[in-house]
Amino acid sequence: MVILMGTASISDAFTKQHLQITTNQALLFGSLSVLSAVIFAALRAWSYHFWVNDQGLVMRQGNWLTLVWWVISIAGHLGVDRLWTGSSATLLLYVGVTLLVQRGCVWWLAGRAYPTEIKANALVQQESRHQRHRSRN
Repeated sequence: MVILMGTASISDAFTKQHLQITTNQALLFGSLSVLSAVIFAALRAWSYHFWVNDQGLVMRQGNWLTLVWWVISIAGHLGVDRLWTGSSATLLLYVGVTLLVQRGCVWWLAGRAYPTEIKANALVQQESRHQRHRSRN
């Protein structure tokens, strides 16, 4: 959802704020933004502490380093976005992409640390999706 809202934000910047950048600028900035999102997502995921709770679910918790990686990534992206486009139109898309990658990294790291216990997390997520689907109908 955040990625869709970020895409709409960029679209608005072009139509309502009359943002103008060349195709080459967009490709370069977009590539560097995705690379930054992936790198900082991985750094944040690796800063997490994982453990298994009393219900057998794999849990995670960030620390001060996780927060530092968030601050650096957001501040860096905002700074470059301001310099490049004169706006912060791509921030929401950046946050959506980095959260998606971080989630994947966390799932992978948790699965490596607790390969059997992570199955309980998958079942809980699946049940939650089914409940949400039932409540919509």
